[in-house]
Amino acid sequence: MSRMLKKAWRPLVALAAAAVAVVGTATNTQAQPSGFTPEHYNQIQFGMTVEQALAAGGGPQSCWATESSLECFAKDPLNGPHASFEFTRAGQLSRKWHEGIFEVKTPSITLAQYDKVAVGMTEEQLWLAVSKDSCVLKGEAYPFYPSKQRYEREYMCAAEPGPHAPRAWFWFTNGALTDKHKSILT
Repeated sequence: MSRMLKKAWRPLVALAAAAVAVVGTATNTQAQPSGFTPEHYNQIQFGMTVEQALAAGGGPQSCWATESSLECFAKDPLNGPHASFEFTRAGQLSRKWHEGIFEVKTPSITLAQYDKVAVGMTEEQLWLAVSKDSCVLKGEAYPFYPSKQRYEREYMCAAEPGPHAPRAWFWFTNGALTDKHKSILT
């Protein structure tokens, strides 16, 4: 490359670097959503629009919204408790799920309790085998909303406190257990 061509590119490279620095600074100074609470989660109901759910979730201070989803954060969006909401093509809430918004009251599930649970059981049968206080409802959905012919629920049960504690998950469709999974449960 000739010297003149190299010199001609220098101002363009400097301008591009300055633009990247300005955009990076603007991005880093924007307020990150936080402040989403269990009360906000409970106020967001099936059938709501994105706008209604955003208002119930605490607004842009707590949530990010798109046409078909809403992401809400209790603290840091990268590491803290958060909730996700999905909407139908018609714009109605059909699925809600959270990570850490609700805590297990009394973590106590054991491998022996987990092994008593079998696919096909009802939720009532699950609670005969596992303490309800060791579990939390993680998510629920009406995948074909507004039809309520199919209803899905996911429970997470913990053996002890902490984000990396031994756990079990149970998935129900229309009240019957369809799948289960465990992680480091003893």
